[in-house]
Parts: sequence; C-alpha cells; structure tokens
Amino acid sequence: MIKTIFLLCLITLFIPNSYAEHRKYTIGFFNPHKDNTVFWSLLEMTMQSACNDLGMELKIYHSDHINQLNNLKRAIKNNEIDAAVFKTLKNNGIALLEVIEKHKIPSFFINVGLTPENLKRSGGGPRQKFKYWIGELLPNDEDAGYYLAEKLVQIAREKKMIDQDGKIHMVGISGLIGDNSSIKRVKGLKRFLNQPQNSDVILSQVVYSNWNKLDSKSKLLGLKKRYPKARVVWVANDPMALGTLEGIGELGLEIGKDMISAGIDWTYKGLESVSKNHLSFSLGGHYMEGGWSMAILYDYLHGVDFMKTEGVQMSSNFSILDNNNVHRYIERFGDNNWDQINYKLLSKKFNPDLLQYHFKMENIFKQLSEKKDKTK
Repeated sequence: MIKTIFLLCLITLFIPNSYAEHRKYTIGFFNPHKDNTVFWSLLEMTMQSACNDLGMELKIYHSDHINQLNNLKRAIKNNEIDAAVFKTLKNNGIALLEVIEKHKIPSFFINVGLTPENLKRSGGGPRQKFKYWIGELLPNDEDAGYYLAEKLVQIAREKKMIDQDGKIHMVGISGLIGDNSSIKRVKGLKRFLNQPQNSDVILSQVVYSNWNKLDSKSKLLGLKKRYPKARVVWVANDPMALGTLEGIGELGLEIGKDMISAGIDWTYKGLESVSKNHLSFSLGGHYMEGGWSMAILYDYLHGVDFMKTEGVQMSSNFSILDNNNVHRYIERFGDNNWDQINYKLLSKKFNPDLLQYHFKMENIFKQLSEKKDKTK
C-alpha cells in the first residue's frame, strides 16, 4: 500500500513536467483581415515555417475586427489553442484581453498593439492588469516614418531636386487615418521635418488612403495638381508607393528625375520596382515578427520567460533595401522559401547560452550566408 502511494506521488510530481516538455502546443493567430494582403501573407508564411521548425501547430483565423473576438471565443470554447497571437484593429484590444484573461490563455500582440487610451486602461502594458497578456513585439513605425523621410530627402538633395525658392517640396500619403501604424509613421515624418537641419524641406500636405495602389494613385494626382512644386512623395507602404509611380507616369513625368517615391513593407512587386530603379527603396523586414513571435512563445511555453532580459514590450526595426542590396534579397527570398531559415537558432530553449534575442533581418542574412558557406 505504501509503495503504491509512493509511486502515485512520483507520477504526480514528474509526469506533468515531462508532458509540458514534450507536448505539441497549438498557437492561434487571430488576423482581423478577411482578404490577406501581401504583407500579411509574408508574415503568416514566416509564422508557419517557424512552427514547423519548432514543433508547434499553427491555426490561423481570418475575420474582420468584430468576428476576430468571436473567433477567439470559439477557439477557446473548443479547446483549439494553447496560446493566442493578435494584431489589434479598430480599438478592439481591451475586449480581446478580457477574454484571454478570463480563460487564462497566454497572449501576445504583434504588428499593432493597443491605442494610447487602451494602453492606459490596461495598466500601462503587458502583465499589469491583464496577467495573461505576456508581451508584444511591435514594429517601430515612428522610426520607419522618420527614416523614410530622411532617405528620400537625402536622395532629393543628391539629385538636386530643389525648387527656385531653395526648398525641397514634399507631399505625403499615409494609410487609414485611424490605424496605429499610419499615425506613428506620420509622427515620424513630422519629427524628421522638425529637425533644424531640415528647414529646407516643405511638407505641403499629408493625405490618407486605404493602403492600396488604386486609391494612392488618385491621391497623388490630386496632390500634384494642388502642389505642382512637389517632387518628393513620402508613402507609408509599398502598394501605395506603386500607385504613386503610376500617377507620376500618367502625368508624363519621369520617375527618379522629375519625382521620387519610396515605400515600406518589402512586397515582391515593391522590391521588383526597386530593382528597376523605379521606387527609390523600400523599408521592411518587420513581417519576420511572425517567425520571431513563434520563437518567443515556444520559449515561454517551455519555461523560458523573456521578461527579465528583453522586457515585455519589444520592438522590431526596419531595414532598407535599395538597388545596392535588393538583388541579393530577391535571390534569397524571391520564391518565399522561408523554410531555409533555422528558427531553432532564434530560440533560447534550443540555445541556453543565448542571453538575448537578436531579431534583426541582418542576422537572418548572416545565418543564411554561413549556411551557404558550409555547403560549399
């Protein structure tokens, strides 16, 4: 009898740990977009590749922002997920957090987090009021807006795109007026313009678009009509930047000589345009948040917490692709082969000596270069 009790105690003590170590976790990604854009397709592909590498299952739930919440409730009710990943949309972040807190499901935000107002309501960030909101990895959109302006103005100065009044005239096209990424990118643009050394740049107007090519083309035609001196177009993503190129061509102007434009997101068509010297450059790489967030969640679910080393609010930076390096990128990833990345090398669980995450596209390029060298 005593031996039986002793054996039962051993089973109680040791089986759960072993089970947690070897079980296959399921991650739910709740994407509030019914129609997947190029950017979100890229992000989801990196997410899936990472899960394949790390031995996790990924379930993706597409919807609008209203049904995003319903999808979450249904997935929890049906025991479909062990953890949840979100992009917030239209002020729905608190509602999502209330559900995961009630059901004690670890959750993680990527790409777009809470609005400033909702951030206050949450207690200031992850693990405050909502203990199961374990962290977030968000792109530094304000810096992206700043660097986009900085690089465009640098090119304009090099090309001497200066009006008779001695000024560089710029117009801007951003995404939806209420989107956090749109707001922050414009904030970065204005921060750049407020620098004393940039007093030679005049921003005539920023207009807002629906993140797409057709709408942006129309906006560019209107802006150029109102501000004929404008030669620099600051644009908040690649599809809209491609729309401005069509508008420039329709006006009979020469791209790169009469007007310049650049974008954000590293979409395939955007990079193809960069390779042809049409778009001046593209900022991006932040779609890797999909794969990076899976490495973070894998570690967390296996007992390796990131709070003390990285903090709970992490940011991903943008990298630039221009005619100097875009061909190398297209050669590597033009076929969307994200499985060539070894995501286990990004995990602290698989690499106990890894003290901090190194989430930069430059590190991915380095990993692949070293892999290529070893196969020679």
